[in-house]
Amino acid sequence: MKIGFEESSTTEFKEAFPQKKQIAKTCVAFCNLYGGSIYVGIRDDGTITGVSEEEIQQSIEFLGKHVYENCSPPIIPRVYAKRFGEQAVLVVEVSSGMSKPYFLSSEGIGTGVYIRVGRSTLRATPETIQELQWQSKGISYDTLPCHAVTVDDLDPSLLAPLFFGRKAIEKAEREEILKSYRVLVSKHGNVYCTHGGTLLFNAHPERFYSEAFVICSRFKGTTGRDVLETVDITGPLPRQIESACQFVYERVGSAFTVNDTRRTEKSVLPRVAIREVIVNAVVHRNYHVRAPIKIAVFADRVEVFSPGGFPGPIQPDMYESGITYIRNVAIAKVLRRLGYVEKLGSGFRTIFESCRAQGLQEPQIVEDATFVKVILFKSQRIQSLVEDRDDARVLASIRAAGEVSTSELAKMVNIPRSTLVRKLNALLEQKKITRSGKGRSVRYSASVHGLSAK
Repeated sequence: MKIGFEESSTTEFKEAFPQKKQIAKTCVAFCNLYGGSIYVGIRDDGTITGVSEEEIQQSIEFLGKHVYENCSPPIIPRVYAKRFGEQAVLVVEVSSGMSKPYFLSSEGIGTGVYIRVGRSTLRATPETIQELQWQSKGISYDTLPCHAVTVDDLDPSLLAPLFFGRKAIEKAEREEILKSYRVLVSKHGNVYCTHGGTLLFNAHPERFYSEAFVICSRFKGTTGRDVLETVDITGPLPRQIESACQFVYERVGSAFTVNDTRRTEKSVLPRVAIREVIVNAVVHRNYHVRAPIKIAVFADRVEVFSPGGFPGPIQPDMYESGITYIRNVAIAKVLRRLGYVEKLGSGFRTIFESCRAQGLQEPQIVEDATFVKVILFKSQRIQSLVEDRDDARVLASIRAAGEVSTSELAKMVNIPRSTLVRKLNALLEQKKITRSGKGRSVRYSASVHGLSAK
């Protein structure tokens, strides 16, 4: 019998009782993000094996106390038994915490903070820890003041649409309107531009945020070995969006059809999908992470790499649901006012529907703790990369992760381990990936990374 749902950023399966520290670590990861449940007595594939009544009773008595004593701030889990048919499983459940970041007491806040990414529990980066601290205070990074920038440093022509076409406007009212958009903020009696306002309306925001730009590259073929051209797109975010979209539009190629002696030209990728992917990357990226957005145009696909994981719990079956989580509240509000964001939550649905309508392979989304990568494929079948879709997912996931173990990869691509091993061996024979280490220390990486996370 199978459980009926899968492991995710809020669900962990364990066939047997793990080490106590592992349970505490997973509880820390759940509390730092969206909450979650550990099910003991269920295999990775969802098969229910169950645990004995004796094990359940013993665990209920000590697990709650163990988690409470080994996590800081203290975490009080709900531990209970749940029946599925004739089998009983143990459930350890925690809510999203209000005092983030949570960490293992024995490791300290420097190294003991963990987060949940997909099916994996990962150690948090310093940037993620800082973001968790802001979250616990209800703060969005883009609404914090940039003390080096005032309203006089902003481009009036870019600000004009926020004033609804009004040309004559008093300075005080002008500042109040910009404060309502979180472009300006008062601090200690002074008025400063926020990080979001600087990124949106300063002519050269890269002077204050060294990596807040977009690298657009075009490669020969499908491997990323030969770079044909690379452009760094800087400037305020609206201009970055327009320039990045134009770069991709001009390089993805066109298909021609002839009807009644008339030739019709059509982009091999839907322009609306290209635009939505780029807008999403700019709106939802983590600007606290010092890394640029990267866009790569290959012969068979376009990849858009955005720093920072998803700002909320998004599972693959939720991409087209319309659910949205906002990391940058000021940037999202302004770009919506400027017409770059039509309707919050509609981006992924538009991307998938437009590609489907054009008969293309479904876009692939790869998430890690520090990045999200969206891949748009130009055709239904990627003949030059791999033989089938699962092979493409395995190779793309390895390239996105940079380096990964078999167990980590199995969780990323949701392929049975035996099948995954066969595919890895085939990719090794084709020299598309490399293997290092021995035994449990074996790691895989792509032979040519293209645009990797590193």
